[in-house]
Amino acid sequence: MSQSREIKKYSTAQAAAEAIATYMEKLILSDVERFDIALSGGNSPKILFDVLAGKFAKKIFWDNVYFWWSDERCVSPEDNDSNYKMAKEYLLDPLKIDYGHIHRIKGELKPEEASVDYSAKMTKELKQREGFPVFNLILLGMGPDGHTASIFPNQMDILKSEKCCEVSSFPATGQKRVTFTVKLINNADHIIFFVPGSSKQQRIKEIVCEDDQALKFPAYYICPKHGILLFFLDEDSASLL
Repeated sequence: MSQSREIKKYSTAQAAAEAIATYMEKLILSDVERFDIALSGGNSPKILFDVLAGKFAKKIFWDNVYFWWSDERCVSPEDNDSNYKMAKEYLLDPLKIDYGHIHRIKGELKPEEASVDYSAKMTKELKQREGFPVFNLILLGMGPDGHTASIFPNQMDILKSEKCCEVSSFPATGQKRVTFTVKLINNADHIIFFVPGSSKQQRIKEIVCEDDQALKFPAYYICPKHGILLFFLDEDSASLL
């Protein structure tokens, strides 16, 4: 689906995370006065955050970086389910990121209010292209069910949204979430999928090989209109390719 897609395979998730960090280092140092990045949630980013806050703490010029989130659970920022809290603990606090560079989704608000609030903030703060905000980089994960951000296979209507953000529900629990839309994601300059683990290998095969099954999965529809799409995989997730 994407002519600009690149597949990068590494022996371990740690090696893939270090490769992403190296890629980020080059992007952030490439004459960009302001670098806006959207982080993902889930467990996989912890590996990357540890690398960035460790080996790359002094390699990257963090003063130019502004942090956003591609999705968030509708919980308080102190809740253990909060994507913001996880990033704060593993990345933002260790790097001593200035609070003015951190733009979290206000999960403590009513879901629709949080969605509208975040859309307005992005529209105000970020550069625009074709009427939508532009991120320098969006980091994404993918679940075994083929979801990405908080766009799930049973909520494919979000694919057609003309908004920046939408409210979704986690299928297993009904928990409300705020998520970037596909249209917003696809407006980014660079999109990176970090997808380690054997539980993702079947979805990766279907999406990368563009099997008919892939049409059922939100992650398949991530296809940047103007930018670059990269998959960083480990040996387990890439084993069927």
